[in-house]
Amino acid sequence: MQTRILLLLSLLLCFVACTKDEENTETIYAGTSGTANSQTAVATGDDLETFSVELNSAALSETESIPTDATDEGYEDYVENEETWKNNFTLTFTADDVTIEGYDETDTDFSFTKDGAHLTVVAQKKAHYILTGTSANGSLTITGEEKKAWVELAGVTLTNPTGPAIQKLTDKRMYLTSLDGTTNTLCDGTTYTDDTQKATVYSKGKLTVNGTGLLSIKSLGTDKNALHSSDYIRFRKNTNVSITATTKNGVRGVDGILVDGGVLNITVSSAAGKGLSTDGYMEVNGGRTTVITTGGGVYEDSEASACACIKTDSIFRLNAGELWLKSTGQGGKGISSDQEVYLNGGTLRVITTGTRYTYGSSSSSSGRFGGMDSSTSSANRTSAKGIKADKSLYIAGGDIAVRCTGGEGSEGIESKQAVSISGGTVQASCYDDCINAKSSLSISGGKVYAYSSNNDGIDSNGTLSIFDGVIVSSGTNTPDEGIDCDQNNFAITGGYIIGVGGASSTPTTASCTQPSIIYGGSGTQGTLITLIDGSGTHVLSYTIPRTYSQMTLLVSSPSLSKGSTYYLYTGSSLTGTTAFHGLQLSGTVSGAGSSLGSATLSNMVTTLGSVGGGMGGQTPGGGGMGGGTMPGGRW
Repeated sequence: MQTRILLLLSLLLCFVACTKDEENTETIYAGTSGTANSQTAVATGDDLETFSVELNSAALSETESIPTDATDEGYEDYVENEETWKNNFTLTFTADDVTIEGYDETDTDFSFTKDGAHLTVVAQKKAHYILTGTSANGSLTITGEEKKAWVELAGVTLTNPTGPAIQKLTDKRMYLTSLDGTTNTLCDGTTYTDDTQKATVYSKGKLTVNGTGLLSIKSLGTDKNALHSSDYIRFRKNTNVSITATTKNGVRGVDGILVDGGVLNITVSSAAGKGLSTDGYMEVNGGRTTVITTGGGVYEDSEASACACIKTDSIFRLNAGELWLKSTGQGGKGISSDQEVYLNGGTLRVITTGTRYTYGSSSSSSGRFGGMDSSTSSANRTSAKGIKADKSLYIAGGDIAVRCTGGEGSEGIESKQAVSISGGTVQASCYDDCINAKSSLSISGGKVYAYSSNNDGIDSNGTLSIFDGVIVSSGTNTPDEGIDCDQNNFAITGGYIIGVGGASSTPTTASCTQPSIIYGGSGTQGTLITLIDGSGTHVLSYTIPRTYSQMTLLVSSPSLSKGSTYYLYTGSSLTGTTAFHGLQLSGTVSGAGSSLGSATLSNMVTTLGSVGGGMGGQTPGGGGMGGGTMPGGRW
């Protein structure tokens, strides 16, 4: 009787999970893949505050190159490169049975044992297993010699109420293929009779996922993953996989995870659950991956832990494709790496909405879930982050947008060492710091936008160097800064730079080769400030993003030259140009604006107006400040 109750409960939960997946796929939000519902590119700044992350099961059409040289890396990950499969078995599952076609009982290389619809294969040779049919109480286990297995899903719905749906228990690799035109669902149960089993679908060896059919994998088992390899996992192009995890992780590849392409949708509702988790290296080279986590933090093994859409203990690298990540629970993160993060290309969207998760010494007595205690030390809490690297973080390209709204500690892009930005478009809107580096921050190219609603826009706890690029950074009122480097060396040698806040770090005169101007005064949201040179030529304009009772504006441009005089005006208008988050580098100025003064750049750093306290870096050098009419007779 108890077994029947567990079976019915498992089926009900699996049905609910299936239904929820179907409902979620109705809200389609495509990124830059060119599908019909793509939104305005974030590069314009139009949707940084409004873009959404939703599950998207729309298929991609991708061209795949299969390696043909046996010495090529990953050659064996492609089932097409295997020699002819001599052993082919068709397994048809029914409610309480499984039939086997292609098996000769005189063949001593294989042994099939059935317990209802639960099938165990002891294989002494590699084999191809084709799965069809439906069973609410069935499974496939492959064991025996260290041989490869090709498991092809040809329209199968398989649920094991007391363990994995499919598992391969030997070290040789498994190919998991969803046949074109088929829909396949694999689900475990809420309890496992063998607690050493790890996941709904498990491979002790390397695991390759391929095929154009639809595959849904659901994990309902206590503390079990949905898809797990004790080696590494590779997702090939043109796959379409939906994964749901309720008690642990969506995808677990112990040695690594490689996403070459395809569509991957992952939802994780467990506390401290991870969408994609590896002790090793993860690389994304294509496709569209969407991960949504909703669980909160936990206090376990004397440390805090929270959800992450992607968690790696080694390097994370995004080269191409799309990543759509959202974490809504306390302390949740988009990408969390214990080592370096490399963002080289592709599209990355991250949303976190969770508040800081805090636990105290007494929380261990309250069970797995930690309590809230604001008096605990920083070692006893974890905050929501968009992208977090425990070592250095490098951005060389791509289209990156991060929004973190959960309150104190909600930072967008954080490195415990250095941040280096050399290309791409990087945009962050966060409650706390948008970009934070512990040891150093350098920008040598690309476009960077940072908007903090309660702290600094860009914050380096060490040195700060800007060599090139377009940078717009907005912090809040004093003492928060648009650009902050804690009185450390601040070098500007190129780039278009706007930093606005209650205060600003001051560029280090001896380290700069490009002049800058720091203006102090009040500022009203929506007001256009325009800088022109002595001949009346427009240098740049900037629209103030919020109202400041004390505003400190840092401006630098390659158009500025030492010894020249520049004029700052407010209240004019500009046409014929496109803004990057309020910064406009060209266009036609019109309207009789009000003069904010003039500055003769006798030094690398010149102040204008009334600059308030709280500025980091060195005290700026002198520089002329005056009033008067617009030069060149244009107004």
